[in-house]
Amino acid sequence: MKLLAPFFLSYAHADSPDVNRFLEVLRPQLQTSADFSFGEWNDHLILPGEKWREEIEQALTQCKFGLLLVSPQFLASGFITAKELPVLLAKPMVVPVVLHQILFDGSMDLKGLADRQLFRDSKSRTFDGCGRMTGRRDFVRELFTQITALLKKNGC
Repeated sequence: MKLLAPFFLSYAHADSPDVNRFLEVLRPQLQTSADFSFGEWNDHLILPGEKWREEIEQALTQCKFGLLLVSPQFLASGFITAKELPVLLAKPMVVPVVLHQILFDGSMDLKGLADRQLFRDSKSRTFDGCGRMTGRRDFVRELFTQITALLKKNGC
């Protein structure tokens, strides 16, 4: 029996083209998991007329972990850093993924992520640094392996 692993996808809307490319290769990988039934929540699931802040708050509460697609735009988002990050960073598991290159030299405010291990692949590439589809698939396959290892380590 697969264990439930609902997650909250946090990203900056300005990054949508790369987020869509990321999800295109991530979703099939998650769907093939032998151990976990992944349930993705993102803001596209909010229906017209629903109270969007309440929907986001409910999803934040119900998720097992946050999948953060980190970029300069992500770090610059007041809503993400004020409303989403504090809740997600308080969870036992959070998976920050470097979507676009960010600086780790102290010149950027990483909004609480400076002491967290951010995922880059074994070649130290960001997702957008993987120009070809084969590189993207390799990136996501490594990420999937790390996510499942974290879930097992955290007893999920």
